[in-house]
Amino acid sequence: MYELSEQEMMQVNGGGTLKYIIYAIFGAAFYKLWRSKRGRVSIPKFIQLEWGSD
Repeated sequence: MYELSEQEMMQVNGGGTLKYIIYAIFGAAFYKLWRSKRGRVSIPKFIQLEWGSD
């Protein structure tokens, strides 16, 4: 029977642990946006969000 390589198994499984790391980063950013009244989230040269309630 044909055996899958490690890369093919990761494709079948949805990308491995990298997917969960990305979900954790986005989850932390959205949690910070939701819970704080004033703050900043930035990734230099990509995205910068600032918010506040005056």
